Amino acid sequence: MNPQENTSSNVLSKSNFFPDTQKTTETAPQIQNINPIPQIEQNQAFPPIQTQMDQTQQSQAIFSNNFQQNAQAKTQSFLEKVNSTATGVFDYIKSKAPPLPTNIITKNILDNVDPLTIISEIKNENFDKVLKKSLKEIDCSKLVKSQLNDMTILVKVSNPRQINNSIFSQNYVLYDVSTPQFNWLVNRRYSDFIWLRDCLHSLFPCDILPLLPKKKMGNRRFEQDFLNKRTEGLQKFLNEIVNNEKYKATEILTIFLSYIDRNMFEQKMKTITPKILTRENVQNIQNFEGKNKIINIDFGNERDVYSYFSSISMFLVGQNELLENLKSNLSNYKKCMAEASRLLEEVEKTFSKLTMMMTKVNISEKMNNTYENYEIFFKNWKRVQFNQNCIIKDMIKNFFKDVKNKADVLIDNLEQTQNIQEEYLSQKNKLLAKKELLWKQMDISKWELNQGEPIDSNKLFHDKLYAQEKMCFKETIELNLKGELLGYYFYQNYLNFKDFIDELNKRYMSNITDFSNQLYPSLTDGINVWSDLETHIKKN
Repeated sequence: MNPQENTSSNVLSKSNFFPDTQKTTETAPQIQNINPIPQIEQNQAFPPIQTQMDQTQQSQAIFSNNFQQNAQAKTQSFLEKVNSTATGVFDYIKSKAPPLPTNIITKNILDNVDPLTIISEIKNENFDKVLKKSLKEIDCSKLVKSQLNDMTILVKVSNPRQINNSIFSQNYVLYDVSTPQFNWLVNRRYSDFIWLRDCLHSLFPCDILPLLPKKKMGNRRFEQDFLNKRTEGLQKFLNEIVNNEKYKATEILTIFLSYIDRNMFEQKMKTITPKILTRENVQNIQNFEGKNKIINIDFGNERDVYSYFSSISMFLVGQNELLENLKSNLSNYKKCMAEASRLLEEVEKTFSKLTMMMTKVNISEKMNNTYENYEIFFKNWKRVQFNQNCIIKDMIKNFFKDVKNKADVLIDNLEQTQNIQEEYLSQKNKLLAKKELLWKQMDISKWELNQGEPIDSNKLFHDKLYAQEKMCFKETIELNLKGELLGYYFYQNYLNFKDFIDELNKRYMSNITDFSNQLYPSLTDGINVWSDLETHIKKN
């Protein structure tokens, strides 16, 4: 369904809040023209003074009486509209506001599958059985701890400053990066942070690394407030990196934090590039234990494994699309709230003018009090509306904080896994076809056997599966390495997805709790504002 088709029922508009505001604003100034004093005949323009006094008192009595009748009728009509609008507004808010949770139980989507969603395709229980049978450990490079390990490191990024280059090169921003524990103080550019992150991604594929802040926002690349915000983001990124034991042990992090001389640092960056650090097999992916867990891909579990991760990919893509729609809908809702605040300000100004007019005329104290009450009410209601706007803005901000970005990283990892899978399947099919042909030809000189391995010659010519296992030794080793790398990606994606779902649930539940706790007092405040108005009107 197109979201725009249901706009009238789901999106707030002016009429939801003040259906008769425009009409009230247009008719309000006409009050000054209400004057029931009869027109004085031309020949009675200058009657005797006593007669003038009598006529004046009589006219004032008529004016006061008629004015009060008209005012009371209009006030009653307006009150009915106000009450109707108030009821509609609060009914709407109550229907849309989440209930205040008393006991939150985090629901793990992986364990409690909803059959009505895409995630129903992810049969985690079945896959766990496959995982237990196929999971294995393989030897890998052992990660050696550096001087940064076993310490809580605090890194500070500060002093962003624009460096003006010559007309032939672009300007850039330089930051101070200090590590007080080691008395390190270096200058780094934004591109240096990108280099650090890309290198870590090459060393530890499938890891969900912290995000870097945006490089620029529109034309605000060098504005001080934007630079300050980006500096905070870079500091947050670095502190998450330096307090991860795995990343602390890498040479590149020490280089990034400690190389003071700019030329030496840039020279090191040229010799240590993300491409050089890319791990082509699991054995080169470092681990403190010297072992990595992988999913062993074989003929018995291939279909289950591929189907499982295909379903995860579908879920993540579907979730991102829904999040985009949700973000758009909430953005429209936020705009409507802002429009409601603007209308409230206009209404408040109108009542303020009416109050001033009544004060100058000084005829009906009761009507004057009525207008003053409305003016106070709209000031208070504007305050309530502003508070609710702030609460909703914070809710929207927290709702989408890092969620979509992490989902994007998972999708990228799955795409990378799919590329490895396609390479692996293509390589495997070619090798199987080659072995089938070699078996038919029965020319052992072309079988490329491992000369250093003892082989049962009798079995070699009579057992097809045994013979094909021994054929094309080097190509089989390469295929197995590719399969192990694919198994590593599968297992890491499995762990990342479970962590991602758990984090989503905790974050959403926490966000709903905070939103409810903030919004409910604001709703109560709004109800009190309406109650105060009704009380004052009845007194008058």
